[in-house]
Amino acid sequence: MLLELAITFATTFMAPVQNKQQPAKTQIIYVKESKEPCTGVAPMECLQIKGVNDADWSNLYTNINGFKYTPGYRYKLRVRITQIKNPPADGSSLKYTLTKVLEKKRISSSNQLAAVTGKKWVLVKMDDADVTDGKIWMEFDAGKKRIYGKSGCNNMMGGYSSSGSNITFSKVAGTLMACPDNDVMRREGAFIQHLGDQTFKYEVAGPLVNLVKDGKTILQFRLENKDGGKNTAGSKETVAGKKWALTQINEGTVSNSGIWLEFDAAKKRFHGKGGCNSISGGYTTSGDKITFTQAISTRMACPDADVMHREAAFLKLISDNTYRYDVADQTLNLYKDGKIVVMFGMQEK
Repeated sequence: MLLELAITFATTFMAPVQNKQQPAKTQIIYVKESKEPCTGVAPMECLQIKGVNDADWSNLYTNINGFKYTPGYRYKLRVRITQIKNPPADGSSLKYTLTKVLEKKRISSSNQLAAVTGKKWVLVKMDDADVTDGKIWMEFDAGKKRIYGKSGCNNMMGGYSSSGSNITFSKVAGTLMACPDNDVMRREGAFIQHLGDQTFKYEVAGPLVNLVKDGKTILQFRLENKDGGKNTAGSKETVAGKKWALTQINEGTVSNSGIWLEFDAAKKRFHGKGGCNSISGGYTTSGDKITFTQAISTRMACPDADVMHREAAFLKLISDNTYRYDVADQTLNLYKDGKIVVMFGMQEK
């Protein structure tokens, strides 16, 4: 009998202590009107949640049982949170269950569109195909209701208007430079055709903008840092030794203008043509900044008044001015206040 008791006590005290499951708790959370790209087991989109006293949103890597999410609405929910016993290695240890929707509020689409303007959006998907080279991008000018950017090989621009969650593009056009890569040219044509004179439902989801038609995402763009993205940070070595022909001044595309520049890195000088006259001057670079000295030109009068006016406007832009610049996709871009002021295309000498 004593032996049996001893074995019983030994077994009791030697058995591993089991962790008790924590009781469920009820919490009030907010759910944001848009999801954000995140990475769990694989790349995915996460609901954005925060508590009543939280300042920042955080990713929710699981679903809320019983909750039907609609983009464009911000929710206030009461949820029950329970611990999952022995969760899978790649799964959440918490289970969220909806108990009540306390508030559902439509977030103004104009606020969403405001998050798009003034930023550089790079195409990452067209139809069902991923686009990874960053050659197609656009920016929105809210004041002028204009878009501008690159369609792959050529510069592009157009107008846009918005109503509710719809956006309509109009008169989208580009320069007509022929590029040697046929695949780039074909994709450029498809992109312009998709965008031109079309209306889409648009969705802003963190760093992504989706243009949707008939429930299907046709074009998807990702936000790129204009000051630190992969298409920025030119240098005098990449600028020098090449001939740069003017293709855009302010928001107007230019073709066969006769305006071009070349840069001499050793002498820190530039020379070229203003359309009618020969021009030259000095320049310096520092990081992604380029500074031009006063440009000088010959004084030949040309019979075409438009050519003379454009030459004068170009000389005024580059004289005694500093710009942020980059060299990307065979273009030299000069920026002021985040907008392209002058764009050149690389040209054979």
